[in-house]
Amino acid sequence: MGRDFYRWILFALSLPGCAATSGGTLTAKADLPIVTRAESEHLSELGSAARESKPKKEKHEKRERHERHSGSSCTRCNASPCTCDSSSSLFGDLSGQAFLAALSAPFTVPIAVLGDQYESDTRFPTYPYADDLPGSLVLTTPHEGSTKDWAANLQFFAIPETSDLNRYGGRLVLDSASRLGIDTESNYWMESSSAGADHLWTGDANLIFRFAQSEHTQMRAGLGVNWLSDRVGTNAGMNFTYGLDWFPRKPWTISTVFDVGSIGRGTLFHNRTTAGVMLGPVEAFAGYDYFQIGSTNFHGPVAGLGFRF
Repeated sequence: MGRDFYRWILFALSLPGCAATSGGTLTAKADLPIVTRAESEHLSELGSAARESKPKKEKHEKRERHERHSGSSCTRCNASPCTCDSSSSLFGDLSGQAFLAALSAPFTVPIAVLGDQYESDTRFPTYPYADDLPGSLVLTTPHEGSTKDWAANLQFFAIPETSDLNRYGGRLVLDSASRLGIDTESNYWMESSSAGADHLWTGDANLIFRFAQSEHTQMRAGLGVNWLSDRVGTNAGMNFTYGLDWFPRKPWTISTVFDVGSIGRGTLFHNRTTAGVMLGPVEAFAGYDYFQIGSTNFHGPVAGLGFRF
């Protein structure tokens, strides 16, 4: 595949990242009913955040601000009369270029830093650092061991939020020599209270693209769906994911992933950053996880095991 094909993929991936952070653009299922949950306190807040819409007053104020902004600027310089001059037009052009540069920077900067020319014949070792390799890809280092055109990372982890609320999850990342892959995750939330135990499920599924790579570092981004399921029902929304795997030196690993999107009527933000060690194909890791829907957030330390094969 040529460079033009990859450039179009990077451009397409950069657009949802901006849309997801603008608020409301990715909101799904606007006709879902608002419900009252007779369940444990914390999980009730999480489920309600996915179902409750913004107050009408807030929406009205946002619309008024937009109308005032639109009315105070000249948007049709070909119309008469027009107060736009060349300096304001030049400023608008520069602002637009700066915006596009900032929007594409999370993709163009890593590509430049890693020196990725999109010309390498990518192969994967049996697992990172296998046969004394410097990382998790075979690009320029001579290697006589076995290689393959795909790789997988299966993780299991636990996040003890509080003494009463716990979270357990699993994640699977499939990668390929073509740079396309799949990133999917599922989390089980369980809370104990005086009324009994309560639980719900959250997760996502994404089609990802490895947009920058070296033997030590791989960066991926993609689009997919988020979901939340409990005794009330199931809600879904769009997701934009952006992540990094760094293999600085045997046996260490550094990973981070960001998810930005929506679940039902609520906006979603998630980050998990971990450091680990490779014990053959097994990775032991620990770090921190932050998960938020609307204004409701849960965060805490995370630890688990991964199997890279």
